Amino acid sequence: MDVTTGGSSPQSLGILRTFLSYYPSQSAKPTEVATLWPLVDQPRVQAQRYHTSGTSDQTGQAVLTDDYLASELSPGGRLGQLLSNGSSAEYAQLKLSWVLDPDLITTVDAMRSGYRVVSDAQGSVSAATPDCNCTEKGSATGTAAAKEWLLNLQTTLANLGPQQIISLPYADPDLATLADHPSESSALVDELKQVGNASVPDLLQVTANDSVAWPYQGYTDPAVVSLARSLHDNQIVVTSDSLPYNPLTYTPTRPAPWATG
Repeated sequence: MDVTTGGSSPQSLGILRTFLSYYPSQSAKPTEVATLWPLVDQPRVQAQRYHTSGTSDQTGQAVLTDDYLASELSPGGRLGQLLSNGSSAEYAQLKLSWVLDPDLITTVDAMRSGYRVVSDAQGSVSAATPDCNCTEKGSATGTAAAKEWLLNLQTTLANLGPQQIISLPYADPDLATLADHPSESSALVDELKQVGNASVPDLLQVTANDSVAWPYQGYTDPAVVSLARSLHDNQIVVTSDSLPYNPLTYTPTRPAPWATG
């Protein structure tokens, strides 16, 4: 592209090289693009419940390792912004595929009815009661943020199908680490199979695709593929570096990072 001045003595102001799309036939098809929009977080729920002495409460409240998720769910937090941006009209044309961690959905649901936070090293005991003095009440803002966030997520996903709602293996585990240490991780893998990812369709009242796995950074090998299949995941998001070289005459399907400022 060349920009020149007008008049009787035109001068070149600048030249820029670019690409011109060329379709030699009408049979050319545009490259299909899917934008994965992850709502995931690290596991925060302790393996215990908080029970108030002298009450009929049998279920108890969830105990979290910290109260950081309260700020994450707020409108200005990471998860709050991901939800508000992804559900905005500006992003609607992208037809986002929402990638959900069942553990996160379960945790947020538990926070809605009040929760506790570990306050000292004794918080890891199996039974949390007022007598142990090892937990403190979760913030009221965290409970409010959890209610609003989960309600907004339900509204956003209400009219979407399973092609746009993906439920990951519970707690989004590091499949490569589990696959590389089968003897140490076999018990955890068995638990993952039992837990499943039913919390996403049950709590959000949606139909989700639960056959997708995405190994860390998209790197995979036969062991990771075998583990994913054992978890009933027959679709795996990988990078091209994990695939054997194969010269193609078309643009293959592959993930690409989306950098943000």
